[in-house]
Amino acid sequence: MHKSNNIKLIFGVFVILLLMISSCQSKQTDLQKAPSGKRSVYNISNNWKFTPSNPPKAHLYTYNDQGWDSIDCPHTYCKLQDKQSSASGTHTSKLSCSNTVWYRKHFELSVRDNEKKVFVEFKSVLQKAEVFINGIYLGKNSMSATAFGFDLSPYVKFGNDNVLAVKVSNPPPALTADATLPYGGIYREVFLYTTDPLHFTLPLHNNLKTKGTKAWLHCYEADSTHFKIEAEVFNECEMAQTVGFKAMVYNGVGEHISTSATRQTIGANEKYLISTNAAVDHKHLNASDHIYTIHYMLHEGENIYDSDQTFISVSPLSDEHAFVFNKETE
Repeated sequence: MHKSNNIKLIFGVFVILLLMISSCQSKQTDLQKAPSGKRSVYNISNNWKFTPSNPPKAHLYTYNDQGWDSIDCPHTYCKLQDKQSSASGTHTSKLSCSNTVWYRKHFELSVRDNEKKVFVEFKSVLQKAEVFINGIYLGKNSMSATAFGFDLSPYVKFGNDNVLAVKVSNPPPALTADATLPYGGIYREVFLYTTDPLHFTLPLHNNLKTKGTKAWLHCYEADSTHFKIEAEVFNECEMAQTVGFKAMVYNGVGEHISTSATRQTIGANEKYLISTNAAVDHKHLNASDHIYTIHYMLHEGENIYDSDQTFISVSPLSDEHAFVFNKETE
């Protein structure tokens, strides 16, 4: 009798769990259901190798970095030195941050991605960075406060170990003796992107010279607000491509409130800036929804080449239809 009751209880709990799962799935927002393309984004900020020295061959693919420290980014080597000096009871000079150091990251990409483009994005490196992939020099960046990136596609070994090597220099500023020296290192996150050869570019003017996607307030009317939407598309195929472009607007709770669409023919190995407008009825703008999402899609029928998202912050000034729009793209 007790066994039968236990079975009924277990069965009842199982049914309730199924109903809860079904309910959660049915409550999926329009934004969560927005179609995605062939782009993959990998956060590769963890498990880097680091040395506070400047070995002469650290950029080489075959260099042995097993003895280096294991760190995660964001990372600054000046803070590490501060901790070490504190533990030893000695004082660290501000100029101790003026070193040249190295970071190395091992990663592997699936052979299934061998037809895709591969990009790396550094959100910020202070102050000067020289970047190598598998021993090959990619370039340098000295704009320490801004993101930058490189195209890794010609040099990546799919299905094998790859090594990003970053030489970071933090020279002392030409300031007064009591000036605070900025901490040096890879002090923001690092991302890897794989995309279709027909794709939206990344918003990385430094090094890649690309614009990415963006949206801003175009005009304001009594009952509607109009966004100007732009997306830079790079066709890295060997033939011209005619492609559909959609920009879908979602409010702060993920409801789809507007769509703008167009088509464009883009030549082989050509970058093209697609521009369109999206109108949003003011009934969708309210005090509780401050962040609006623009979901971009590059497609041909059901085949989605790429997708991306940016955000617009909307702040109501009064109970009337008066809003301040601030473009915010990460």
